[in-house]
Amino acid sequence: MSSVRQHANTINVRVESVHVYYGPVKALEDVSLELGGPGIVQVLGPNGAGKSTLFKVIAGIIRPSLGRVYINGVEVTGNPGVTGRFVAYMPQSNEPPKWSTLTVWEYVETAASIKTLKWPRLRPLKVRDVVEKCLNTVGLPKSLWGVRLSELSGGSYQRAILARTLIGGASAILLDEPLASVDPEGRVSLAEILASLAREKLIVVSSHDPHPLLEYTKLVILLNRRLIAMGDADSVLRAYTPQALYPRWVAEHGH
Repeated sequence: MSSVRQHANTINVRVESVHVYYGPVKALEDVSLELGGPGIVQVLGPNGAGKSTLFKVIAGIIRPSLGRVYINGVEVTGNPGVTGRFVAYMPQSNEPPKWSTLTVWEYVETAASIKTLKWPRLRPLKVRDVVEKCLNTVGLPKSLWGVRLSELSGGSYQRAILARTLIGGASAILLDEPLASVDPEGRVSLAEILASLAREKLIVVSSHDPHPLLEYTKLVILLNRRLIAMGDADSVLRAYTPQALYPRWVAEHGH
């Protein structure tokens, strides 16, 4: 297979006629879309809409029953070893693991140690420098670096997971419900961090509530196992979003 070439600050992800079946259940049906970065893309839809499945297909974790995935024009379907160099996936995690004895630093350092050994482009970098950069990027204060994951608030834990996801410098970051367990003040702060990252990366976020990231969003995808709509936030949400599902957005923008 031809190598995937990465140009600075740009990436193109194309999903072509993807179907995913879990036994008799259709998780995704004939989904085709194309995403380019940098910028923020929001994927919206109800529970069971296939948002997480779509992310796993793009990341190469799940091989679709039918269809293909391309990065910069090269097929990478079901190949996480290649896809992982360019796409990082952060699964949904609602609360810190109560059983974990790892500190924030150890949690991020583990990923950095593995990736700096595995990927040639990271080998010249010191693990400590990589960890510090990622923790600073997500706004975790140094006072929390030595704290166990199990002792963090929901918002701080989300930042720790995001810092670990940033290890490796992927050009596309897939974030599954990153604001779900964060308090309102923390959502605003985390949204600003994601907006800052989106100046150089493609940030794809799944959510039930588009509001915290709306002002930074360049594209909205409405998914319900099939692709329902894709376009700018204003046109998609006005045309397709039920008032009961996103009342806060409707109250501010009308319908």
